[in-house]
Amino acid sequence: MKNKLRNITVRKQSFVYWYLSGKDFVLNISPKEDKTSKVTLVFSGVAPDDDPVMFWAFYEIKALKDNTKTLICLARPKFIAEIISHFLDNADNPFEKGNTNVLNDAMDLLIRMGYTDLNPVWIREW
Repeated sequence: MKNKLRNITVRKQSFVYWYLSGKDFVLNISPKEDKTSKVTLVFSGVAPDDDPVMFWAFYEIKALKDNTKTLICLARPKFIAEIISHFLDNADNPFEKGNTNVLNDAMDLLIRMGYTDLNPVWIREW
């Protein structure tokens, strides 16, 4: 599932984001005023193996935060704003002009954000 370019404003800064869903969920975020810098987050999971004809995808992750069950929806603006806020608070801000930063194991980012017990919610499609 491919998504169109969407706008989001976090702390009075404008960003655009788009994503692809499948065996991996790939989220791309870029400052709107400087599209030469981009962060690509790759959330990987192990798809069920019960039907080789089916195409498996996920965009939600069951998790715990502060010992409370939560459902992370990687495609929702609220959660994307949480990720951007985390980056803006981080001394190693990845939105460097002219660079693409790829986080191949973005589940580690979720752990740094305080989430634990991460389990993708798989959906199957033909």
